[in-house]
Amino acid sequence: IAGNKLSLLVGPAGVGKSLLALDIAARVTTGRPWPNESSNQPPRQPASVLILSEADDVEDTIRPRLAALGADLQRVAVLREIEKVGPESDAKTLFSLEGTFEMLVGSIRGLGNCRLLIIDPLSTYLESSTHDRQLLLINLTELAQRYKLAILIINRSPHFADAARAVWSLAGDRQVRERRLLLPIKNNLAADNLGLAFRIVPSDKLNVPRVEWERDALSIAPVDLIEHNNRAGSLGRPPRQREAACTWLAAQLHDGPRFSQELIAVARHEQIAEKTLRRAFYELNGETRKGSTGLWLWKLPDVQAKDDCPSNHVKILQLAQ
Repeated sequence: IAGNKLSLLVGPAGVGKSLLALDIAARVTTGRPWPNESSNQPPRQPASVLILSEADDVEDTIRPRLAALGADLQRVAVLREIEKVGPESDAKTLFSLEGTFEMLVGSIRGLGNCRLLIIDPLSTYLESSTHDRQLLLINLTELAQRYKLAILIINRSPHFADAARAVWSLAGDRQVRERRLLLPIKNNLAADNLGLAFRIVPSDKLNVPRVEWERDALSIAPVDLIEHNNRAGSLGRPPRQREAACTWLAAQLHDGPRFSQELIAVARHEQIAEKTLRRAFYELNGETRKGSTGLWLWKLPDVQAKDDCPSNHVKILQLAQ
């Protein structure tokens, strides 16, 4: 996550993308170091965070999770919906990035010292009838640069990766249910491309989950994946292993295309060799295409990416009231 830039976090539903984003928000509001930094790192200046989150309830989910993560709630605001003015004064509509972008700009300016914008997920805030999404990404990039913002976009599929300077994938560890693997897929912001791992654990006082980071970085880096995995495994995998790999891969691709590099990395942690994975992909009649970033995407046949898709007042909820 870096100021003036867009970052993308992708992963299947239920893996913990929103919780991870809130952990990042908590660190921004308090100036605490990042998980891969030393605890002796000089504290940064705390800053405000604006969250666009339609799926999670503020009172039941977002506020208690941020509290458990140690966030300064006075520095967090959640943009929820638009209150329509006029005869139907009680009418409300979901905030849309494409339809009311100027309201987002005004919200950031009004918040004061806002350094992080979280959009969770991006597909919720796009209008399905609008096709010029490239213009939206340009506007978000300009917004980040103008206000020195870090913008974290959360999505299930790797769409919009071409506009992001950093793309991270979050996946579960099948052997340890509460463990998560955060793997870099694209990183133009830093030389260190090692992945990180954390566990989702219960809070000590609140009945909500929190993030507990592992101290050591993962020993796998994207630049090493292809060469390393070409040496791993063998052609003669037992049928049961290939069948298990097919089941695992089908679940990974259920929600839409994924980066092949990402899948290979996660599969290795699941003790699935690259050659076994590729054979499973072939047996599933998988399809490949090259994304705009130059990285290859894998998808299953007939599986589409799930991009769901007046003078009014935007409604912002301040968490500390």
